[in-house]
Amino acid sequence: MQPVGRPVRSLLRLEGLAVSIAGLLVWAGMDGGWWRFALLFLLPDVSMVGYVWGPRVGAAFYNAAHSYALPMLICVAGVMLDHRVLLLTGTLWMTHIGIDRVFGYGLKYATGFRDTHLGRLGPEPMPAAVMRTGEHLAQFLGTNERAQPAQAAAASVHTAH
Repeated sequence: MQPVGRPVRSLLRLEGLAVSIAGLLVWAGMDGGWWRFALLFLLPDVSMVGYVWGPRVGAAFYNAAHSYALPMLICVAGVMLDHRVLLLTGTLWMTHIGIDRVFGYGLKYATGFRDTHLGRLGPEPMPAAVMRTGEHLAQFLGTNERAQPAQAAAASVHTAH
């Protein structure tokens, strides 16, 4: 997995913010109803059910529901056909995707849910050097276990009382 670099990632997140703001303004201007917005906002995330069949299928389902292409076509159809429900549906869907992008939820790679085109989601694993520091602290405190620094410190407090 090769995520985009920092300047490009920031630009994509800013793009998501612009899409989100535009979507919210269109929704408000068309008086789509905020209760309806709240009720339907997470509907594209139902696509995560694909992960039940593994990361490859999950990524395909998720990406199909989190690409701007289909909601954009729905919006265009709504405008061309003067169909309010289609326009609101596409707008809500694009707003959802935009807000996801703002928070770093990008299109998924088949390697796993956390692997996105905007980078890896969640904290990275602790580097080996930090892990070794925890082992050294455990040895210094006289514990035989390979404890994490916080666990070793807690153990020394308990034994002192």
